[in-house]
Amino acid sequence: MDKILYATDLSERTEAAARRSVELARAHGASLRAVHVIEADLEEETLRLLFRGQGGGAQEATRELERASEARMTEQLSTIAGGQPAPQWSAACRWGRGAAEIAAEARDWGADLVVIGAHGRRVVRDLFLGATAERLVHERSGPVLVVKRPPADGYRRILVAVDGSPRSRHALEVAAALAPQAELQLLGVHDTTPLERIYGAGEGVAEELQAALQSGRQQTAGELERLVADLPERERISHFEARSGDPATVISQYAEQAGVDLIALGSRGLSRWQGALLGSVARRVAHQSEQDVLLTSGEV
Repeated sequence: MDKILYATDLSERTEAAARRSVELARAHGASLRAVHVIEADLEEETLRLLFRGQGGGAQEATRELERASEARMTEQLSTIAGGQPAPQWSAACRWGRGAAEIAAEARDWGADLVVIGAHGRRVVRDLFLGATAERLVHERSGPVLVVKRPPADGYRRILVAVDGSPRSRHALEVAAALAPQAELQLLGVHDTTPLERIYGAGEGVAEELQAALQSGRQQTAGELERLVADLPERERISHFEARSGDPATVISQYAEQAGVDLIALGSRGLSRWQGALLGSVARRVAHQSEQDVLLTSGEV
């Protein structure tokens, strides 16, 4: 991992993401770039009012706004670095819409990872931190790290939600590379919500439902065991298991019980999560969990 892009809206709530970005850049010897997107709908008159008396018209006002934003990013990173060796970093501003411009900066600069902040359980409802993070995974092919906690140290225990698909394998590989010293835990979830809808709560269906749930859980466990046996990272896997239920709820509950500090999810999967992982499961995990969330797209 050579280049890490930290996206910020310049608010205090992105402090944790800034600290995690610096920590990761140090750990990997990577270059760090901070980017702030200035909304494109700031009109010329608004800029004149913002920088009245400074001269130079709108063009100079826009440049002054960029300089002020870059100065704030530099100040934040310098404060975080403190007296310790600082990673090589730079700061940039772009004009446009959040996700699209962050993705464009990541593409133009060749970023290996994009880091974005979150604000506790408001991640889904927040216009910048939630919607932007979700759109980013659509806009770019590389991983996006949503930071929800101030880092105390490097990641030590990572939960990877897997379903046997190439995309979930890719999520595992990215997580393993992100934190080479961390232990890995794998969780396969048999999604019971379709079965519950099919069987409903009618009289006499309880036994049929339980039999179907048990069969699905056993199948998931078998698939997970075969997956682990075939993984090059298997020596780092401290635990793996299969559970049943609503995937987002099961993943969030497991993460809390196991004390993991990062959850990794592929953007799409096959079989039971086909087409739903990013749109519903990952979004809900990001909302429900207290842990940082690594969203990956694409496959090896």
